[in-house]
Amino acid sequence: MLTGDLRSLFSAARAHPRLNQAAVEVLSSISVDGITQQQQLDSVLLYLLMHGKHVHSLDLARAENVTVSLRDLPHNLHLDSLVLSNLTLQMQPFAGRLGVVTMRHPNILHKQLRLSRCKLIDGIEGLAAALALLPGLQHLSISGRGMAHMYLEYRGRFPTHVLPRLKKLTYLEIDDVTLQGVPALQPVQGLNLLADLRLSVPNNAAVKRDMLSGLQHLTRLEVGGGVKLEANVLFVATPKTGLIRPF
Repeated sequence: MLTGDLRSLFSAARAHPRLNQAAVEVLSSISVDGITQQQQLDSVLLYLLMHGKHVHSLDLARAENVTVSLRDLPHNLHLDSLVLSNLTLQMQPFAGRLGVVTMRHPNILHKQLRLSRCKLIDGIEGLAAALALLPGLQHLSISGRGMAHMYLEYRGRFPTHVLPRLKKLTYLEIDDVTLQGVPALQPVQGLNLLADLRLSVPNNAAVKRDMLSGLQHLTRLEVGGGVKLEANVLFVATPKTGLIRPF
């Protein structure tokens, strides 16, 4: 959905409140691509403040070569999916802004979070704090691909120590983002429901046999970048059956 359409809805609200109410109740998914200025994003946030309780999926992406910041979300949201691309994000409260995911409203997001090429104002600490508030996440994707200076300038790292809190994850993708933790990938071992694991990171990390041995639902494994596979890691014993199954 384009920002211009949102302005039309505001006009409809003034002209015919009942007609607008019917429209917003049907609108459960909002996707705004190519945001070119802060005012456009602010219009979306204003709409969500008024009608966000009807929205279950939110996808926001800025255009190239502009700066647009998302520093908080209306706390009336209860999203199943949040997808953010190319935005400057503030995840936690700071300087009078509420943050995107905070303790004040931990139920803002339920199932899916995808961050692609986003700059993190509060860095790894803000991201870790936000993820710790989302234990029900099933799908998590963090990608820095295309942002050559993300790691140094914005401390764009992924805090693997928070993974044990995300027990319901079935999909995990970490793409072109430096991992933090030693051993960096060991926390993956506790994600018992994981079915799809995709890893491509610039720093050295190893996938070992014991990390996968408990992942009974894993059907897809992709590795690249600095990720190394331990010898024979593709054949892991299944404790329940005693069989050896390949990934």
